[in-house]
Amino acid sequence: MTISAEVMLNSNLSYKEIVSIETEKAFFELAQKLGMLSNQLKNLSVQSKMAMEIINTSLPVIPPAEQGKDFYSLSSQLPAMNNIVDCPEDGCKHNSKLWNAVQHLNDHHRWTRESIADWVDLLPFDTSFESKNPDRA
Repeated sequence: MTISAEVMLNSNLSYKEIVSIETEKAFFELAQKLGMLSNQLKNLSVQSKMAMEIINTSLPVIPPAEQGKDFYSLSSQLPAMNNIVDCPEDGCKHNSKLWNAVQHLNDHHRWTRESIADWVDLLPFDTSFESKNPDRA
């Protein structure tokens, strides 16, 4: 903290008293800034809670009696997802269910969705979607 000579000359206070006052002012300013920061954080927290409420209320609700049932899972609607396949990349020894191979191609080999879809179309088994509802087939 720098105290100007003018302040020292125009004051009846000692250097120690001036430093004490200046320090107190600096702490007061810091406390005000921390208070403003705290209020901003509280506002962000409130906004985050509001956003989560909006997200949670917009998600589909599965009735309790239906929770845990398999009819929403991909494997029940796309049985081919459970077929075992080899990774088509040269030199890659990855062997897994189709659903995992799709992730593997994207995550490890950086294949695009389009490239993965083209590869899936070449597989020697039916990869079409099966609807549980005959009216929607």
